[in-house]
Amino acid sequence: MKKDLTPEEKALWQSASSDVKPLAPSLKHPPILATKVSQSPQGVRQQSLQQTNHQSSYQLTNLDSRQLKNIVIDDTLDFHGYQISQVERALARFLQTSQQRSYRWVLMITGKGLHSSENQQGSIKQTIQDLLPRYSQFVVGFSMAKPLHGGGGALYVKIRRLRSWQKK
Repeated sequence: MKKDLTPEEKALWQSASSDVKPLAPSLKHPPILATKVSQSPQGVRQQSLQQTNHQSSYQLTNLDSRQLKNIVIDDTLDFHGYQISQVERALARFLQTSQQRSYRWVLMITGKGLHSSENQQGSIKQTIQDLLPRYSQFVVGFSMAKPLHGGGGALYVKIRRLRSWQKK
């Protein structure tokens, strides 16, 4: 049920929002924090992902239909065209960025593997499902997507919140 604002509510809104200015395009997403290491930028990125890969003591939870009922997808990563060798690096970077941007739900499109050779059918999806437990410091859990979002060719991933003591 939609209710129209009263003249008093409209006036209150106008006075409250009169000095609000839109964010600059460069400030719409929070900056991505990098690990302080005296190396080349490529070395910093590689070491940051490797360090986060081994410091997790979290366990993934099973996502049930109640949690998947009204989700809002914050971002999507489509793995179509990726080689198996590229998947882990792209996955780690995407999960870390999603957590730092305070995303809650992301969609990973893996494809169903219908155009892959017989011995590799669905291998990207299986690789991602095998890798997600390693990144449990970023991930709460994951589940197959609804048909609306790709069904068997996509995964919902719930991103773990970044706690204040982790933001340093």
